[in-house]
Amino acid sequence: MEVKSFLVEGDAQIFSKFRKSLEDAGYVDIHAKSVRENCLTLKGILKVDLSKQKPIEKALSSLQSSLLVNPKTKATIITKKSPKGESRARATFLVVCYSRNLKSVESIVGTLKKILIQKVGVSKEKIQDGDENENANRHCIDSLTENQRSQLVKAVKSTMLNIFFSKNNRDVLRKLVSFPIKVFRENMFGRHGFGELDLSGTVSSGIFDELFSPSCKKCVREISPPFLFDSREDIVPVLDKKTLVCPNCGSKLDSENTLVMRYFRFSKLGLEMAKGMWLEAYIYSVVLEAGIPETNIAVCACHGKDELDMVFTDGTYLYVCECKDKVVGQNDVYILAMKTNRISADEKLGAIADKVLMISTEPISKDILPEEKVEDAYEEIDYIPLSGDLETIKKKLVELVDKSKREYRKKWLRDLTRHLIGGLSFEGRYAHPGRRHYLGSGYAPSILDVYDEE
Repeated sequence: MEVKSFLVEGDAQIFSKFRKSLEDAGYVDIHAKSVRENCLTLKGILKVDLSKQKPIEKALSSLQSSLLVNPKTKATIITKKSPKGESRARATFLVVCYSRNLKSVESIVGTLKKILIQKVGVSKEKIQDGDENENANRHCIDSLTENQRSQLVKAVKSTMLNIFFSKNNRDVLRKLVSFPIKVFRENMFGRHGFGELDLSGTVSSGIFDELFSPSCKKCVREISPPFLFDSREDIVPVLDKKTLVCPNCGSKLDSENTLVMRYFRFSKLGLEMAKGMWLEAYIYSVVLEAGIPETNIAVCACHGKDELDMVFTDGTYLYVCECKDKVVGQNDVYILAMKTNRISADEKLGAIADKVLMISTEPISKDILPEEKVEDAYEEIDYIPLSGDLETIKKKLVELVDKSKREYRKKWLRDLTRHLIGGLSFEGRYAHPGRRHYLGSGYAPSILDVYDEE
């Protein structure tokens, strides 16, 4: 089973008109149909038309929610008015669509949106994918400010990341970042230099720019070359003209007395990756691979003065991530917790951070992390360490997202069950006032209590 939902901005008249359009399209409200059929049965027995009784008439005409099915298209949908909060300035209602698979449910959602736009007269701008929680999380993502670094992360290709999968490559590249010379001769790498490095891979992937320089055969070459060319071929015509002079001995450089040396320097993107950005890029690629849309991810973004490595939502939860290609300390955790709290406290964002991921290529001590679930002033927060080799980190992260997807389906399956056993709504008369995550109205508390205990 797959589920998708969307919100529609509209009043009671729009809500009623939409339900009527659904009935015209072949959808049947199973509760209303059951009541009407039972009224006919009772009329034959008791000679009393209960469908004309005011309580029944009122309930049928003022349904707060409906469970509709379409046997032909194998679609099941729930329509219900969204809970009214003090901060809500506009009336909305929620449409939840159920079907056998993702393709089918997406087709149903598309059809329902067409009905709303073409039959009911709702403008496209007044339809938002997802329920209120999903929309709040997406609004939070959209409100964060991305910068130039964000665009660099999104420009990273898999071939570049492959270089950083090797810890040896990462260590060598990290050394080069802090080295005072920014152009590196080929023979500076190897056992007696910075260390072994896949030079061809770093060039072909775009981490290094490859450069060439003419070197005088008579002299010992300086570390920093005076002349740099993009290719060997570019050097030949210059040497033929004999316009270059060796800075050490003054000899004119030509094809007879010149060696062509190979050099490397970081590209702009390669330099940022070597500084540590490669891990954010890797986690970004994993989150995308796990099925999170790009629009649900903010990478290297800012919330006020706070810089955040990544914030993303899978629909159910809002995740705040910190990526460290080094040992994580107590202070790192404290700073991340403060950033997370400021997100949850920001009423303009309208979202609560649910899960905090501390991600590191080095082991993370359990002693520096809060308990797995921490109750703060806003909500319960899960602090989750993801550390170890890259495959382990990926596996744990994908498992988190997959578990959330299962919880999402389970939540809406529970909602479907509630609607199925709940019957008609009598203006919230039987609503359970103390239930925080109460979905809809019209359910007898005894039924709900038994369901929740199970």
